[in-house]
This record gives sequence, C-alpha cells and structure tokens, in this order.
Amino acid sequence: MVVGFDTETDGLESGDAVHVVALHDSRTNAPRCFTAHDDGKTDDHIIRSIDALVAQAAVCSWNGTQFDFRMMAAVAGSAEDKRRCATLALTHTDMMLQFAADKGYYGSLQSFAVPTLGRGKIGQGGDVKADWAAGKRQEVADYCADDAKLTADLYEYGAAHGRLRRAAKTSNKISVWALGEDLWLPAHRALRAAGTADTSWMDNPPDVGAAADWAVRLLAAQLHAH
Repeated sequence: MVVGFDTETDGLESGDAVHVVALHDSRTNAPRCFTAHDDGKTDDHIIRSIDALVAQAAVCSWNGTQFDFRMMAAVAGSAEDKRRCATLALTHTDMMLQFAADKGYYGSLQSFAVPTLGRGKIGQGGDVKADWAAGKRQEVADYCADDAKLTADLYEYGAAHGRLRRAAKTSNKISVWALGEDLWLPAHRALRAAGTADTSWMDNPPDVGAAADWAVRLLAAQLHAH
C-alpha cells in the first residue's frame, strides 16, 4: 500500500507558486488535496501536506526528488519544513528517478501510464498557470489528484508484477522495464545506481546523480548551522 503524491505549480523554478499538493491513498482509493489560499501569501497548505506525507509508511512520486519536494521546500517558510521536504525527497520512492538511475534517461508519467494501466493523464502541466489565474481552481486540483492516483496505481502495478510497460516518445514502441529484486527503492538507494547505465549513445545524457543535490545541500547547511 502506498500514497501517491504530486504538485501543481506556476512554473519550474524554485520559488514559483505551489498551488496544489495532492495525495492518493491506494488503500482507500481516496484523494486529499491541499490547495493554496487565493492570496497566495501563506504556506499553510504546504505545511499540512508535509504533515500528511511524513505520517505515511510509504510515499511515491514521479519526479518528486528533483522537482516536487524542491518546489515545496523553496516556498516553505520555516527551516524545519524545508528540512522535512529535503528528507522526504531522499527517503520516498521516486519512480521516475529509479528508472533514470537504471536506464540513464528520463521517462514521462504518461509514457508509462498508458501502456501499463490503459489510461493516461487528464490534463497538461503547462496549462496550470493559466487555469489557476483564470480561477479554475477545481480543475487544477482534479488534475493534480488524478496524477497522484496514476502514480500510486503504477507503484502498485510494479509491486504486484515486478515490471512496468513504457511507450517510446517518438516511435511509440512498447518496452518493458523490469524492476530489481527489491522492486521499489527509496530515492537515496536508487541514486546509488546513477551513472552506471550506458549513455554513450546519447549526445547530452542527463546528470541523474545530481537529482537530490539540492536536498543534500539543504540538509548539510542546516546541520552546519547547528
């Protein structure tokens, strides 16, 4: 059993607004959405979502280590909440990071969801900023909650079958990603494999091993401060 996790933001840079944090509990098949206040001046929804996440035995995301938790940490007001985000980034299961550490390149949630689950995303992240500005708060929350459910469902499928199916971006060719003996790993363990994949065929391979650098730096800085 796992809690899938996702955010919707105004952009991709640290400090951009985090509008919604969604959790989906695979045990109850129920979503929880923490939505920003209209004034955008408080981090109450961030604090409440962190409280909910740290209470879970298992949390999974799709790119949470490099993106979602980094974005949350940037807008969280207190040093303690920033620390909790960084800790979650390293200890939860980031399925995209695990795939990238194994293969040397990234894959989208959509590319795995459609061939594995038979359904895909209901929206696009690029629409969030305009939708939020237009007052479409519920649409943004629904989109975020659905992504959290897709994430949880992929985790459960992988745990049950030991593999996920992926459609290649350009050719749409289906391949099978076989999980390791331990199936899903916490991000800090998945990162140990980063850099071992053959990326010689790529012109500009991503630096997968740097995905958690922000979290490590934040935790080290706080430790040094004390």
